[in-house]
Amino acid sequence: MLDDGLYITTTKNRAKAREMEADPRVSVVREAGPKGAIPVVGRIELFDDRDLVARFLEKLADNSGSTGAVSEHFIKRTNSTSRVVGKITPQRLNTFDPRKLT
Repeated sequence: MLDDGLYITTTKNRAKAREMEADPRVSVVREAGPKGAIPVVGRIELFDDRDLVARFLEKLADNSGSTGAVSEHFIKRTNSTSRVVGKITPQRLNTFDPRKLT
């Protein structure tokens, strides 16, 4: 999460980026720990904003527990000019509790 939104990242040369530009409807699953997952259905908008990409990658490195040189290496390696960030606007949230399957 970044700025209270749900974000993903990819690069412009990937098929999924072209497909999201053509049809912004998306479905993603957000892990919810041992209680299951939250499927999110919504629309995505891709941003080629270098500041947003840098902030997203920094947050991603922080959330992974990386620090110092490891974090810097990750950000340097992934922060290419083709990298974009997509903001998902949820239209529907569902819940999934695997404990109910037993």
